[in-house]
Amino acid sequence: MLLLVPVVVVGKRAYLHGSAHLLGVLLYAAMLPLTAQSSTCEADQTPHAMKASTDADTKAAAARASVRQIPRELKPSFAAFRRKYLMTGLPAILSGAMDDWPARAWEHDLARFETLCGAEPLYTACAPSDTVKVHAPAALGRTWGALLGVDVSPWLRNFSELLAAQADANWRKQTSVFQDGVDYQVDVAGRSLYLHDAPLASLCPRALLELRAPRYFPVDVRRQGLPRPQGECLYGGPRHPSLFIGATGSASGFHRDSEGSRFWMALLRGEKIFRLLPPNDTLAVHEAYPTACSMQSAAFMREQGRIHKPHLLAQLCPNFNYNLFEASPGAGARMQPWEGKLRAGEILFIPEGWGHQVINKSPTLAVSYNFLDEYSMAAHVKLILDLLDFYLLERRVAGETANERQRVMFVARLKSLAYEASMGGFPRALASRLPGELGDASWDAFFKRNTPAADSGYSEKRREWEERGGVKEFYARLSADILAALGMRKPGDEEEKRGGSEEGRKRGRTTGRKDQR
Repeated sequence: MLLLVPVVVVGKRAYLHGSAHLLGVLLYAAMLPLTAQSSTCEADQTPHAMKASTDADTKAAAARASVRQIPRELKPSFAAFRRKYLMTGLPAILSGAMDDWPARAWEHDLARFETLCGAEPLYTACAPSDTVKVHAPAALGRTWGALLGVDVSPWLRNFSELLAAQADANWRKQTSVFQDGVDYQVDVAGRSLYLHDAPLASLCPRALLELRAPRYFPVDVRRQGLPRPQGECLYGGPRHPSLFIGATGSASGFHRDSEGSRFWMALLRGEKIFRLLPPNDTLAVHEAYPTACSMQSAAFMREQGRIHKPHLLAQLCPNFNYNLFEASPGAGARMQPWEGKLRAGEILFIPEGWGHQVINKSPTLAVSYNFLDEYSMAAHVKLILDLLDFYLLERRVAGETANERQRVMFVARLKSLAYEASMGGFPRALASRLPGELGDASWDAFFKRNTPAADSGYSEKRREWEERGGVKEFYARLSADILAALGMRKPGDEEEKRGGSEEGRKRGRTTGRKDQR
């Protein structure tokens, strides 16, 4: 069966459109740990190293660089936003887009939020244990966003106590943090505490009743293909939507979101300053100011004869040795940061690959969501393919991979996609197919749109399907045209074109006419 997937080009961005968009590539990725012997992605031609600017150079660059303002839009239609930002991968701030949310009252009536969430514990079984963080200059280049996860459970039990500590200039504690192989002695001030990316559905599900899923981001294709919930907690944890509560002056360092995901943030209280760098500039910074991890990983790939891939290094080693709010703009005079002041009642959209840094200018409360749509899937798939190939390389060289947990997680996710597609459940929704005059949705409606339908016999059906070879069977039905759309081929394609193995010739004789149709 031949599945043709049209490639749509918008400006310089290409994405795949159709019911099977990129799924063949995803399933191919699931087979990599068993079959691949080398990277199947089209090689990046980026030079291996960039020469870091001298202090004089960066100061001169700072004088020449200008800060570009993130564009603002006042209540655009979904169709206009889709065309102007989702399809082009440009950031934007949306004003007036939350006017109808009951949660808008939280800006001037924090007691309303505390009524919903104040007594809820900061730590639960389904939430990460390090959601309360502090920004530490000593961690620059050593941790993600120069953030340290601090355990405040000895002093703070719930949201109300956290809010009180953030407002108390005299609240101060000493603690130790062991993170990424380093011991830190941390002087924790109340005003440095930052509840960061905390899973709202686990910590305070009642808050979702007063929040809405914005009309501008109606789909999450990653959620549509995830393994079904198992037990009390969702697979991988119920990460999004997530909650951010920051005191005045709290911050996160320069970082980019993982796995090629996009995100939006709705600010309900306070004011934030964001600075962003476009994807290429973000990778340039990662190269120009390397960390120990990035240098070691780059050396390993060189030793194994692999093409240098900056986007892969930035995922493997996500810590940046860089501060975008300092005078230096970065690794080159032509680099232009983007800046935006996000105010209460506004929503910020940051596309995949854009590095960013934030400072809370006043006490803030925000909700965020990381997602994938059909416009960002190409970057996500390319990254997953390269990650799985790197993990395989590690395992082949060292006999194991330090990233086995991530490898198993990705393979499980890709197998789940195969099952959902085979059963007709993926994709459930695409942004390009939704009406242009879309409205905000309740979170129940958003989850229903983007979550496979409940099935009491799911586990048994899924097990039987896999035992029958469902993943391989589904993959075999997909045309190599999908791989070709990304400049990729299955192992053995060239051999089969030349006549190849006896098995390949037999398969060609038995299926050739059908494939031609």
